[in-house]
Amino acid sequence: MPYLPLAVLWWPAALIVLVAAVVARHRARLAAEVHAELVESAVDLHLGRLLTRLAEPRPSLPAGPGAHGVSAQTHL
Repeated sequence: MPYLPLAVLWWPAALIVLVAAVVARHRARLAAEVHAELVESAVDLHLGRLLTRLAEPRPSLPAGPGAHGVSAQTHL
């Protein structure tokens, strides 16, 4: 944050630092959430082809409530 040293000398800069930090944190969390969803979608889309190339049997999905399409491998 380039405004942090200025906040020591001029108190309104502290408000700028605080707002910039909150906005940056919020945007980072949103970006991480979108990235996680994209990675999960890519894995779901290409899992069969990947397992075929690796010659591994396809894992069975849990049938209980709350499974939501998560493979049994993720719970190990």
